[in-house]
Order: sequence, then C-alpha cells, then structure tokens
Amino acid sequence: MLKAETKATELIDSQVTVAILSRTNYQEERLNLTRKLAHTYNKICYITTNKPYFTIQRELEENGIDKRKFSFLDATPSDRPIDSDIHGNTIVIGSPNNLNEISIGFSQLLNEIRFEQAIFDSVETLGLYLDWKNVVRFIHTMLSKVRKTSSHILFLTTGTEEISKELYVFADKVMNLSDS
Repeated sequence: MLKAETKATELIDSQVTVAILSRTNYQEERLNLTRKLAHTYNKICYITTNKPYFTIQRELEENGIDKRKFSFLDATPSDRPIDSDIHGNTIVIGSPNNLNEISIGFSQLLNEIRFEQAIFDSVETLGLYLDWKNVVRFIHTMLSKVRKTSSHILFLTTGTEEISKELYVFADKVMNLSDS
C-alpha cells in the first residue's frame, strides 16, 4: 500500500526495524517495503521462513524488483535433509526450527556478501515450530551480529501479542503499517 511505500524511507535511519503489517495486506505491504529497500540498497539478504527462495525470486521479478541485489537464506519447511545447502547467493536450511543452522547461514552471508540490509520474513513462523524463549534468544544473537556491522535488519511481523512484547524491545524503530 501507499502507506508502506511512504514509511519505508524511515527504514534507512534505523539499524533494527520492526514493521507490523496487516494480515489482509501482508503480501502487498511486504513487496512495497522490499521494493523501497531495493531502490536504496545494492546488497540485501532475504531471510524467509514462509515461502521458498525461488518463489520470492519470482515475485521480485514479477514486480519489477532487481533480484540480483538479493541473497537468500531459505528456512522454509522442506522434505530435504536439514543440512544447509548452498546455491550461489542462496543458503537453503530446509527447516525453520534449526536455529543454529539459520544463525550460521546468516553469519556466512553477513561476512561473505556483506549485505547492507536484511529482511526477516517472518518472525511469527518461528513461533509455530519453537518455544518463544528460544526464538527471542535467537533474535538477540542475530541482532548482536548486525549491530557489530553497518548493516540494517527489518523484521516483518503481523504484531501478534507473543512476539510484540519481545521483539519491540530490540528495535530502534517500530513501524505500524497494519492500520492502513
């Protein structure tokens, strides 16, 4: 939505941002924020727990977003073995409940690709597979890695009660796009 496009300019000034998206317009708002970030940054790491990386790549292409700017960390459920698999600029973990592998993959992309911006889509998915205490510890670990660099990270969420209390504490900025 237009509101997501307008507020996306606020992302540039914050190293850690949480964007609360509406459930009904989640995909559209996610794509608008991604488009805005792709206009601003040349190296973006897209961490997906919802859709496989090749689906995200296709969506980027269909929406005129340069997919060459993106590296992917795919932690979507898969029938493949849980061991991480590397495809060019993509690391496939194959399971959102393997936080250790996600963390290792994130570090690898952070150190090798040196991305400027990361997008985490979405934190709520981790809560379907894991205890929230473990998810919060994992997020804290990721943020510690980001804060040691000049990179930025955007967490996409629908603002559920459980995640809100924990995630907002870590953020430099919380953008509520759900009331659009």
